[in-house]
Amino acid sequence: MPKESALQRDIVVALEAENWYVCNVVVAGRAGTPDLLVCAQGRFIAIEVKTPTGRVTALQVLENKRVVAAGGAGFVVRS
Repeated sequence: MPKESALQRDIVVALEAENWYVCNVVVAGRAGTPDLLVCAQGRFIAIEVKTPTGRVTALQVLENKRVVAAGGAGFVVRS
């Protein structure tokens, strides 16, 4: 099974190939910050990357809801 870091790398490569802005968040000042912050066609997108068995924490769910409430799109993606 691939690691989250490998999945993140693949996603970054694919999105950047489409000329989307992608920021892979390594260290954030807020717990639960999504793994990838993306801007595409004027839209803010937050992506939490998980392996098929990876668990989404309560803080990650909360941060996703905050992104959506602010007008962005938030997703949890799996391989």
